[in-house]
Amino acid sequence: MIRKEFKVTTEYEESLDIYTITVDEDFEFGKSLEVEDGVILDFDKNNIPISIEILDISKRLDIEKKEVASSTIDMKIVCTGELLEISIVFVYMVHDEKFEKTIDSKLINTFEVPQIELATA
Repeated sequence: MIRKEFKVTTEYEESLDIYTITVDEDFEFGKSLEVEDGVILDFDKNNIPISIEILDISKRLDIEKKEVASSTIDMKIVCTGELLEISIVFVYMVHDEKFEKTIDSKLINTFEVPQIELATA
């Protein structure tokens, strides 16, 4: 199994309420797939996940757009071969109090993703 930590760049398009997380490495784009309603995962040519786009993020997390804009994330992607699991933890502050919201997706690996464990550094 491939195990790797990676750095990411995040971007929040507030007017469209779209949050994008992209791996900070050179890669050759392969394909995009909607893994669940409003969650699009991009893969490189070797079927390694390289980017994720989440539509209507503030509604999905049930938080204000300003909280999305100021949030930090921890992300982990694990593929056991049969199952692909994505977990993104959004950390944000409200009145000096720390909160977390998580997006978890588990799906059958029909995307030919190799056995991997990727996590933000």
